[in-house]
Amino acid sequence: YAGNVGQAQGLSVIADAAALLKDECPTLNFVVLGEGLKLNELKLRVRSMNLINVHFISTVSMDEVGNFINYADVLLVHLNSDPLFEITIPGKTQACMAAGKPIIMGVQGDAANLIAMADCGVCVEPENAVALAEAAKYLMSLSSDDIQKFGENAACFYDEKLSVKVGVDAFTTLFEKVLD
Repeated sequence: YAGNVGQAQGLSVIADAAALLKDECPTLNFVVLGEGLKLNELKLRVRSMNLINVHFISTVSMDEVGNFINYADVLLVHLNSDPLFEITIPGKTQACMAAGKPIIMGVQGDAANLIAMADCGVCVEPENAVALAEAAKYLMSLSSDDIQKFGENAACFYDEKLSVKVGVDAFTTLFEKVLD
């Protein structure tokens, strides 16, 4: 996970999923890169649960975030379970897709529909540690070719449907119609 560690992100689910997986999948690790109002609370929770499969990286410059994302096998996008979040797509979704990595989407509604449409990851119920743990185990069980395919699907979908170029082209077409 890379980004804000705040109330809306509901990242205590990471600690709970990590606890479920610590014995069954000892090589699976969760990495949290970022800062926010709930970071210290999450760190304390991880410490109190004696989890060695959750790691924290302090905020780095935007130029460096990509390097850390490249080391990840899978990226997590997660928000609390709230009807408001069902009609939004977190901005980091596009960045994750552009990075060409599989995504675990812990946001229902439009964001989950996007991941399903792009066939670039797994969607889980927000704030559901069992679902997050199962998704992580599932992705871990896949071959490297299958993982790579999810990543390629993400990057391709981003390039074809969500990139800045696609947006600019759409506006250009619209403006040309208006001017004609």
